[in-house]
Amino acid sequence: MQHAKRLWNLRLLPLLIVLMGASVARAQAPAAVNHEALAERVREHADTQALAILGTWPRAERARPAWSYLRGRLLERQGEMAAAAEAFSFDDAGLPEGVRLELSLRRGRALLRAGRFAEAASALAVAASGRRGTAA
Repeated sequence: MQHAKRLWNLRLLPLLIVLMGASVARAQAPAAVNHEALAERVREHADTQALAILGTWPRAERARPAWSYLRGRLLERQGEMAAAAEAFSFDDAGLPEGVRLELSLRRGRALLRAGRFAEAASALAVAASGRRGTAA
């Protein structure tokens, strides 16, 4: 089980780095933002505490793609699929195509699990097409 947790964390790290690098705002994070405390909670799988930390950050910081993505992943782990789908609904313009498709897939799966089938079909069609904005 511990090995699976490490693999999840290792798989998450490259995507977070890509998302953070793609953010338009490269300004220094406000002093109230504690990245290390958040990272520690995520590594410990203390998802409720990690979400609480994210909730205390300024709205502009929380809205950055990396943090929206992380919030969605944490909500997925908690089984909060409708909230995860909303977290995955951020503006993905400027992100690499592969990341954008992965977001469509995650959003579609979360919508499907939340019982929002019509919305899920649209998001999953985008992911299945292999090209953003072109349904299969």
